[in-house]
Amino acid sequence: MNRTLLATGLSLVMCGLGVTQALATPIVLDPIVRTRGGGGSIQIFPPLPFTFDFGVINNNPDPANCTFGPDTEFPELNALSCNFQNLTGFTITELNFTFGGSADPFELTLEDTSGFFSASIPPSSFFGFTAHFDGTGVESGSCPFEGPCTGGEFGIDLVGFPDGATAFVTSASASEVPEPATLLLVGPGLALAAKARRWRRKAAYLD
Repeated sequence: MNRTLLATGLSLVMCGLGVTQALATPIVLDPIVRTRGGGGSIQIFPPLPFTFDFGVINNNPDPANCTFGPDTEFPELNALSCNFQNLTGFTITELNFTFGGSADPFELTLEDTSGFFSASIPPSSFFGFTAHFDGTGVESGSCPFEGPCTGGEFGIDLVGFPDGATAFVTSASASEVPEPATLLLVGPGLALAAKARRWRRKAAYLD
């Protein structure tokens, strides 16, 4: 009887130690590729495709338009965050990421917090790990003749990547039919061209 109680007690102690050890061990997350709303710093003009080189992820490639530091969702992990603005006149329906440079293999977690894309990971290429986003996409903003460019904003966060990992992204697969925003982009140019033609005709008549 005493032996049974002793064995039971030892088992409980060992289970307790196991739980304590598990709680003390930090949770290791896969690197995260996240797309989100907001942003607007890096303006994307025609033509597409547009490529942006993040370089080595744990170094900020563009301090004017990107930040590097604790992630907002997982503060224990560092994130390289860059903000973009689609001003192409077309919807950006596809983002393709290529990763390399790291000596440690890793798997990716994809997040699309604003519903721009449906996410999938195709087989990795010989260049490294590849992440692919496609779907409805990011609609174009517009640049009025006077005033700031508005709309088309989105952000990309690269979270918790190992040291030495590199990345670049290509924005592609714009819709073939220009959006209404395109008229705002080209409308002022057409108006100026028409006015110039009228000036030339008037000058020829006066001559």
